[in-house]
Amino acid sequence: TILYSLPFPGPFISADASINASGQAVGFGFTGNVYQALLWTNAGAVNFNPTNLTGISQSMIDGSFGNQQVGNGYGTGTGNVWQAMLWNGTADSAVDLAPINSLSSVAYNTNGTQQVGYIQTQDGDPIAVLWNGTAASRVRLNPGNGYSTEALFTDGTNQVGYDDGPDGGDH
Repeated sequence: TILYSLPFPGPFISADASINASGQAVGFGFTGNVYQALLWTNAGAVNFNPTNLTGISQSMIDGSFGNQQVGNGYGTGTGNVWQAMLWNGTADSAVDLAPINSLSSVAYNTNGTQQVGYIQTQDGDPIAVLWNGTAASRVRLNPGNGYSTEALFTDGTNQVGYDDGPDGGDH
């Protein structure tokens, strides 16, 4: 059963999308060597690769809520590593959420105000984080006993994710 038909965006050879509770479809297209963030509208796919940030050549959207989208971007502007990004409804509204000197980061989801994901710092393991729209607003959610943590969802009060604890198992 097809619940929501998405027109396949050219020039991409493949695409990945998710749909939020409001019916907004977001994801990315792949050309064979480049990923581009996409948002689908009634008119088709809109390329959301950041136009207001210099040096971002690739991007992906992982989650959305209302008029806010989150994911990550890559290019010379991020030191050629994938870094967390936030959009507010347009390609030219992108915000780099990554702290300076992070090895990588991803924003997985948003409730329309807060964003959650992880950063990988110079000391190694991913650390779960919560943002409020800027890199400077970052709050570490690591409970202190995890070796690798990621935040996957937020409702504005609670954050859900996982903690790869000292026993090596996911919690």
